[in-house]
Amino acid sequence: MAARSGVGWLLLKSALYGLAGFVLVPVVLFLLVLGLAYAFDPHCGSPGASGCGAGAGAIALASAVPAFALFFLVSVAVVFARHRCGQLDFAAVLDRTPSAETSGLTQRNDRAAPPA
Repeated sequence: MAARSGVGWLLLKSALYGLAGFVLVPVVLFLLVLGLAYAFDPHCGSPGASGCGAGAGAIALASAVPAFALFFLVSVAVVFARHRCGQLDFAAVLDRTPSAETSGLTQRNDRAAPPA
């Protein structure tokens, strides 16, 4: 199984969150606006009032692309915030082999060598 880290996985995961926002936010807004219109406007329940559904549909359509962008960017920001706070992917940390500088095989001395 491939490792789930890196930029490709980040973009795929963020795009999936963006698509979820692209679908869910317009549906929720459509139902919310339509429900509020029926609750507070007495003309919306009558057979001749077709503007209530059109307004709710327009708000739903207008919110689709901003919802995708918002969910995508929040997903990317959460990953960067976790990385900055130190909540790294433990599998990537454990698979990393130590370099020669930190393994004790080499010794770094910034001062001049002692006389022989």
